[in-house]
Amino acid sequence: VKDGKEKFRFALEHAKGFLVVMGMNYDASASQYIVYGEYYGKTGKDRFDIKNKIGFFLQAYDMEGKLVKENFATWETDIAGIIPVNKKGKLDNNAYVFVHNVVKTADGNYFAIGEQFKKAVSGKGILLNVAAQATGGSTNAGMAEIQMLDMMVFQFDSDLKPKKAYIIEKEKNEIVLQKGMSTVSVHKLGYMMKLYGYFEYSFTTESADKSTFNSVYVNYAKDRKEGTNCDVGSIFYTKDKQIDVDHVKLNTKPTWYRIIPAKAGYLTIFEYKRKEKTLDFRLEKLDQ
Repeated sequence: VKDGKEKFRFALEHAKGFLVVMGMNYDASASQYIVYGEYYGKTGKDRFDIKNKIGFFLQAYDMEGKLVKENFATWETDIAGIIPVNKKGKLDNNAYVFVHNVVKTADGNYFAIGEQFKKAVSGKGILLNVAAQATGGSTNAGMAEIQMLDMMVFQFDSDLKPKKAYIIEKEKNEIVLQKGMSTVSVHKLGYMMKLYGYFEYSFTTESADKSTFNSVYVNYAKDRKEGTNCDVGSIFYTKDKQIDVDHVKLNTKPTWYRIIPAKAGYLTIFEYKRKEKTLDFRLEKLDQ
């Protein structure tokens, strides 16, 4: 930040395959950078093979860019040992997992916070296209959609090896893809969804002592009694060394809202109500 000089570089071509980085975090307790993502195989000409997704990788680099430790977990063997998944990372419900963040807790465990998604035929998209043809109009909607499904947490030990997997259920939500995007591979679509902000994961905050964290997401769950269709979920690491979830109900019926990070253990909800012409901020405490 002071002089703008480059700290270091690391190669995206590895003996295990080609690395696709999903993110990188700084671990202040160990003065290390944690790099994480997926890795893919090579073609016969040693080129990147998008059809050969092998697994998930974690690497730790020191401040000067020296590799401290790493682990490459294959979907077929390593990840399949903690949750049913095929060799390309597809779960039993035909969904894949996109990892949004990786945090390290004070006890040395690493947690990868992810979200399930899959591509499917879109009933809404088909209806929009049929209606457009009938009226002589046009629509930008395609025939396929992306479905956002359950949240997931993968736990890795201090050696970055997979230890346990958690599934946090939430309601399904759909995004109709634009025309032409239905031909894009589901693996590429995950990165495009992240870029466009389609996923329901919001952010992760950590406690000051790194003993726990809160990963916040939006859940479009219909509550008939309250007449609202949304709550905010928070995934956290308990004192009993387990993953649990807390919910904050939105029963104020805003026109739109945003979930904003606050101090550790809290979140800020920003709400706009068109009819009342008001903007409201409120702080909500999360379980830890």
